[in-house]
Amino acid sequence: MKYVMPLHALYYNGNRPYEFADGIHSIRKFSRFRVGAISYFFSRNDRFNMSDCRWALVLDSPEMNPINYKTFLGNTESIILAFKIFCNASLFVKYRICADDPLRHIRVNNAMMYWHELSNRRNRPELIERTRRRRWLNLDDFRRVDETHTKFTEMWNLSDRTHNAVNFAMNAYRSQLWRDSFIYYIFALEALFSSNQRRGMTGTIARRVSSFLDKADFCTEQDLRRLYDARSTIVHGKLPRAGLGGWDPNILATAQAEYIVAQTMRKMVNDDSFRNYELANKAHRFLNRFD
Repeated sequence: MKYVMPLHALYYNGNRPYEFADGIHSIRKFSRFRVGAISYFFSRNDRFNMSDCRWALVLDSPEMNPINYKTFLGNTESIILAFKIFCNASLFVKYRICADDPLRHIRVNNAMMYWHELSNRRNRPELIERTRRRRWLNLDDFRRVDETHTKFTEMWNLSDRTHNAVNFAMNAYRSQLWRDSFIYYIFALEALFSSNQRRGMTGTIARRVSSFLDKADFCTEQDLRRLYDARSTIVHGKLPRAGLGGWDPNILATAQAEYIVAQTMRKMVNDDSFRNYELANKAHRFLNRFD
């Protein structure tokens, strides 16, 4: 069974397909005229949107069938998340075209396409530049994603904490509003660093995340406390109509939350520290190192 997923907002100057190491995923040149029976399902507007895509993520596995295909498609989300976390990529999947059965075409209603748009585009703060989406990718980016995306699949299945963290991160990128995206990013940090104590959670999250990231720029304990206070303002229904101070402050807070989540997941994947969450007592010992 085979799925072809056009990649929107991707520019790549290579000419050859890229084959992922798992043997079932690849990135290939895309032309909607080469994929049969698209018109049976997708609208004229859908087909027009596809015409802008030059590359596609292809999933082709003899083991995929009408019963388990959703599991395989779920694993492709790990690839898109890896592009977001490790490359700040703007690419996203809006359509999944089944090359074998037109009745199994899928239109993705919540694609991972959120990005930070300031009202003042001329003077971009450093934080916005660090989280700025990249449309142009290169072969090194593909290789980096190839090396890391399977670990996000591992995190999905490893434990409740890692599963929730990946799920919340994906939902943050899928959100259409800054507020929703911001909350999901904070939830991802809570999933990884919260404690069983009900009191003092702000200090616990701030201290653990900051310590884990070695108090890097934009990731200090003070930064985390400010973001967690903003989270409390939102979830307790006390958010002013202007948000956290106006449009740009709202976007900056969301960008910082995303940056911290991305730095956290990069480090956990690179040094395999996410494996400490496999067992509850092992996770407890791991987190205590940052108190």
